[in-house]
Amino acid sequence: MSVLRNGILITKRGFLEITLLFSFFFTLYFIFSSLIPIYIIPPSNDLQIIQAAINFEFAVTLIVNSFFADRINTLGLIRTSSVATIIMSVFLFLAPNDVLKIAILFVIGLFFSLSLSCFISHFWKQTVPEERGRISGLIGFVALPFSFVVALLIAPNLVFFETIMLTILVNLGILLIVLLKPEKGVIAAKNRDVNYSEKRTVLLYSVPWVLFSLVNVTL
Repeated sequence: MSVLRNGILITKRGFLEITLLFSFFFTLYFIFSSLIPIYIIPPSNDLQIIQAAINFEFAVTLIVNSFFADRINTLGLIRTSSVATIIMSVFLFLAPNDVLKIAILFVIGLFFSLSLSCFISHFWKQTVPEERGRISGLIGFVALPFSFVVALLIAPNLVFFETIMLTILVNLGILLIVLLKPEKGVIAAKNRDVNYSEKRTVLLYSVPWVLFSLVNVTL
């Protein structure tokens, strides 16, 4: 059963899971790249440098990992990265000085980038090329308002401890969805006997995230 009666080959459950994952990842992106550095370094040129460096780390990791998308267990890596992010978030709160907090934040950024690239790969694998634009538009229409409310209205009003708890809860949400094996909620559209003149890779769908990461705080 499709989401809408227009031939989109994705189940309602699959659409809901991907939408929730997108919302969670976008929320975490804002928290890790923009919000948490403010708790560590007061607004200054140094803060902008740290934020730019984190976004650059996101961009590089997305590009590099995209070349290995077909060789890795994407859901398994999302699980591992989510658990690692939760553990490192606890260490981030308990770190005794700002230098160590910055180092831990970059480690978190690496794990988060890996899980984000795996999510993009998972979305790519579960949709057929001619439907990705429509499905992406529907997901963005639902997920972006949720992410903006959480990331721009709620999260900035939290103290450092509450922000860490929010990141842990969001990662637990990602972990729960992945443990429920979301691939079973999506119709295996690739089984259709259709030949495509162009084979797109997950790299194409990483480009918007890369560009957004680089432009977000560097300009």
